[in-house]
Amino acid sequence: MVEEGLRGGISMVSRRYAYANNLGMGEGKWNMNKPKSFLLYLDANNLYGWAMMQYLPTGNFRWIRDEQKLASLRDEIISNEMENDIPEDYILKVKLAYPRELHHSHTDYHLAIERMKGKDMYSRVRK
Repeated sequence: MVEEGLRGGISMVSRRYAYANNLGMGEGKWNMNKPKSFLLYLDANNLYGWAMMQYLPTGNFRWIRDEQKLASLRDEIISNEMENDIPEDYILKVKLAYPRELHHSHTDYHLAIERMKGKDMYSRVRK
């Protein structure tokens, strides 16, 4: 199950063009008939170093078979009440419904990567 869950990492999410629309742009430079939008640039240093300092699972793996514990875990996840720094981790195998209306807004950073062999999607050149 652990091997099935492995995914490659995304190291950068980039959109080459961004457009802001707000009053702060100055008179005549924004369209009050369109929704307001703002630009935000974020940069983080030493993400790899931080990741290397986090806990990694090393052993003592076991299935949770207690239905009450599973229900409690589910409630913690849904309510976002699970603590970050606890000595135990969980690997979840889930079936997700990814609403089509979210696809376009998540184009740059997909939230539920699917592991698949898409050989039927290759171009003739690739095949």
